[in-house]
Amino acid sequence: MSIIDFKLPKFKFKKMKMDVTRELENIDYEKIQKKNLKQKRTTPYEDSTHYKTVKEFFLKSVKDYPDEDCILEKPNHKEPYKITTYKEFKEDVFALGTALTQALQLKDSRIMIVGETQYGWYVSYMAMLCGVGIAVPTDRELPVNELENIARRSRASAIIYSPKKESDIKIIKEKIPEIKYFIEMKSDKPLEEKDVGINYLINLGKNLITAGDTSFEEIEIDPEEFKILFFTSGTTSNAKGVMLCNRNLAENINAVTAYVKLYPTDRLFSVLPLHHCYESTIGFLYPISTRCIYCSL
Repeated sequence: MSIIDFKLPKFKFKKMKMDVTRELENIDYEKIQKKNLKQKRTTPYEDSTHYKTVKEFFLKSVKDYPDEDCILEKPNHKEPYKITTYKEFKEDVFALGTALTQALQLKDSRIMIVGETQYGWYVSYMAMLCGVGIAVPTDRELPVNELENIARRSRASAIIYSPKKESDIKIIKEKIPEIKYFIEMKSDKPLEEKDVGINYLINLGKNLITAGDTSFEEIEIDPEEFKILFFTSGTTSNAKGVMLCNRNLAENINAVTAYVKLYPTDRLFSVLPLHHCYESTIGFLYPISTRCIYCSL
């Protein structure tokens, strides 16, 4: 059959109600536009922030709201949200930081973080920014050869990874023997050669702190020091590493709080991947700086 002989089949559509259309026609858009222009802020709030480091606003939030909800996360779709307070989150962050710097001797090292949005990601990233070393947030959707490429180019000393990336990690472990440690999220496994669970390290760090180790808490952050290595998507060629410091992230927070007001009663839901600079800063760090509640599935 030629294209000339082809006939479109006859479709029958149900009658559509036009109530919504009529409602749209009755809206006074000019009035709404005037209202929006009137409410638009063109000058910064007087109480806009002037933070220099992530650790600075994180500790302030913990001090001001220790027992308030910080993170809501579903362990799975059948269970209710698990609540972590600001105090509990700080304790886990400082415990992991202590274990990484003291037990594993990874102070000032470069550590990749690969995984879906989850508590292990939050605590790892915050520990890095509060004094461990240089964080390398990495796209979990990358194929294993690209993960290997970033591990080599970033000169990573350790990889913190999601259990879902276990098969990729086994390949990287064989190909890059220079990597010292492979730390699995949601795992309690004790240290055995290069492998260890993040929960084991957090508990180890808490024991060290209880015994009097305050080394991690005492680390002073240089705002200008290179602390984060983000890799671009590489749409035009190979992914490019972008070096940022603590001040870069803190200034982003300052810029937003000058014009957008959030309150401790607000809840922010995270949907974008956290390895993106925008999401990890505005979606994760910003709510914590304003003592909001950060939610994720």
